[in-house]
Amino acid sequence: MALTSLPILLYVIPAVMLLTALVPPRRKTAVLGLGGLAYAYFAAGGAGFSMLVLSVSGAWLTLRLMHTETKAKRRCGVLCGVLWQIAVLVTARFGFQLPAADMLPLLLCAMLGTECVLERAKGRMFVPPLLAYLSGACAMPHLWAGPLMEFPAMRTMTEQRSVTAEKIGQGATKCVTGLFQMVLLSVPLQTLLTEIGSYADTLSLFDAWLLLLIRYCAVWHWFCGAVRLGEGLALMLGYQHPASVRHTVGAGSLREFCERFCGAVTEWTRRTVLGRTDSLPSGTYFLRMALLLCVTGWLLCGTLGAVVCGFFAAAILTLSRVPSLRRQLDTVPLFLRQVGTALIVLLLGGMPFCTGYTELLRLHMALFGANGTPLSRTVGYLCGTHFLPLFFAVLLLFPIAPLIEKYAAEQKTAARILAVCKPVAELGILLCCMAELLSQYLRG
Repeated sequence: MALTSLPILLYVIPAVMLLTALVPPRRKTAVLGLGGLAYAYFAAGGAGFSMLVLSVSGAWLTLRLMHTETKAKRRCGVLCGVLWQIAVLVTARFGFQLPAADMLPLLLCAMLGTECVLERAKGRMFVPPLLAYLSGACAMPHLWAGPLMEFPAMRTMTEQRSVTAEKIGQGATKCVTGLFQMVLLSVPLQTLLTEIGSYADTLSLFDAWLLLLIRYCAVWHWFCGAVRLGEGLALMLGYQHPASVRHTVGAGSLREFCERFCGAVTEWTRRTVLGRTDSLPSGTYFLRMALLLCVTGWLLCGTLGAVVCGFFAAAILTLSRVPSLRRQLDTVPLFLRQVGTALIVLLLGGMPFCTGYTELLRLHMALFGANGTPLSRTVGYLCGTHFLPLFFAVLLLFPIAPLIEKYAAEQKTAARILAVCKPVAELGILLCCMAELLSQYLRG
């Protein structure tokens, strides 16, 4: 049962939100934690629920049993904690065959547990009570939005909670926007990708590049929509999450793209994998990033293409740190760097969906025109049947909303029109989302 299913949106999330709003302040985090476990059970079944419990309880048990007297004991504790998280993730992905959407919350909890174990080994973290750790790691909004903050910072955010009318309104807007991106943009594009995938052997150059663009739009809008939904739910309860996703159009390098696409994960990588420093030798940096990206891609997608994607992404990120190459890139016009970054992202984004060398080779031959150049009639017809979601998915890759808000702030007439049209548009989008979900639910 997916995040965008009617039972989750109509029963699980409202029940958890209502119960959280009614209980005393000191119980709210615990209710959100139990709500996260309830979501894991209804979304991923008993397998997802048990794996989440094992991940969180294993991390806490490692913190509780770790001895910090000697360096050898600290290393042993860190090794046990990391191996436990990897074992849980491997079991969930390849033992229970959990899909990527259900693996993402589990991966976020594993990353938080790994950081806590490392911080404990360095003497920078105390051992919290089990319920406090479980509530912080499994809080329902955190399972989609992160945030991958240090545990003490997460507790501070919880203590600074305050509910205002402005936060409730902003949270509701984020929730509606997230549902729009997932239900009305990403889901139709996933259907379109399935239809185009049956003609993968005969894709022309334009077909292949259009396929990569559609795939990126589907992933981006699902991921960004899920994050916004989590941030919106947290904001309505008074929790201010740090923004972790920004528009990626205009990124001048792969490093900048990563910071925009998943800022929370990038900061976690700096703190945990890179040791809070940018002065690592290039070889060490490459090995750590390649290991992280290849293992993460393998766990989420389970394909050879995901491992190859992680390897090349690590290589590109490593080369971008070389001072001489960086100086040469700085001389290239910004527009060309932005176009080059977009092409690299599209190429890398197509690799995780290739299960073997044959598919990788076939995809890249099509990208360079081995099957012809013009757009085929079949792909053109399929895109025409999904024109509206495809048009809005591409359009909303650009930061249009901030430009509208900026213009409305400068023009009083525009501000008045926006104040009237915005709630009407949000209500219409919410009704359309529910109608689409109901249609899918009845067809299923």
